[in-house]
Amino acid sequence: MRCAGSGWRAIAGIAPAFRVVVGVAVIGLNHGIAAAGIQAQAPSEARQKVDVQTLAKAQGGVKAQSSARAQPGVNAQSSGKALRGLPLNPDGAIRIYNLVGSVRISAWNRDSVAVRGAIGRGNSLHMGGGRTGMKMFVEGADERNPQPARLEISVPARSKVWIKTATADVDVSGVTGSLDIYVVGGTIRVAGNPADVNAEAIDGAIVITGSPAWVRAKSASGTVILRGSSADATLSTVSGGIVVSGAGFERAKFETVTGSIGFNGSFQRGGSIDFETHGGAIDIGIPSGSPADFDIVSIAGSISNRLTKQAVLAGRYGRGAELSTSNGGGGARVSIRSFKGPVTLRRIK
Repeated sequence: MRCAGSGWRAIAGIAPAFRVVVGVAVIGLNHGIAAAGIQAQAPSEARQKVDVQTLAKAQGGVKAQSSARAQPGVNAQSSGKALRGLPLNPDGAIRIYNLVGSVRISAWNRDSVAVRGAIGRGNSLHMGGGRTGMKMFVEGADERNPQPARLEISVPARSKVWIKTATADVDVSGVTGSLDIYVVGGTIRVAGNPADVNAEAIDGAIVITGSPAWVRAKSASGTVILRGSSADATLSTVSGGIVVSGAGFERAKFETVTGSIGFNGSFQRGGSIDFETHGGAIDIGIPSGSPADFDIVSIAGSISNRLTKQAVLAGRYGRGAELSTSNGGGGARVSIRSFKGPVTLRRIK
């Protein structure tokens, strides 16, 4: 049986490592907004006039404002609906900053980006860039108490989307390119099958519904939920829970310090799956035919096996429990490590 020492060192390193990541994210947010603000105030030769009326018609016949053209990168109206747009290649990159409110991204089959939404009283929307990449951000008149801005943004389906917020919620649907999302206190929701997802939240929850090929989701106190599957997944929290449901996991790691881990799904033969927690409970449900070779150690906790007939053994140090068992003919390595949390294996249909 594999020694659990390295697992405990990994778990012990989660909290300080996450604090470093969180610190970098917050610092990056502040510097990113500041840098974007400086660029917006300076003259830009790359600013182009965009046919807003055409974009309005493309979005379903929305009536354009009295001016048929608008300049990206200029202050928007202080309140009400905003309509801005720029051309963007189908695989172009877009960076979005919005501190407070919400950001809703939806994919469409057009080579352009269109923005609608309520900017918030006193706020300004700045937007600029070219066909390969662009940036937009909301600037508040009162930086210490910014008004919420609620952005609805249509992007090319294969584009690369990068979003950073403070307390604004983020919803993304239909994007098949890359997603990079960072929030402090908001909630992140992703629906669809993007090529890769990197999502980080400090206090907020992360909910991913779909099957991204590659996913990394991390939260300090929020719950991380994956409904679907992924060939390569890593979900981690400090005190938040982890909830996973889906089929065919090949390479995955689910780790938390004090949160619980719940898994309902199956593994691919030849896969490698790791579950690690310090004090939280681990509950794993798999079908009877799902291939798995389990190696389970709980140093001070209990193990309940309702999946196979293999008996649970007492821990080698006079406390805790250990279990080695196979299901569905074996073939997927499944390692479970808990310091003092209980571990449960059970069968699902």
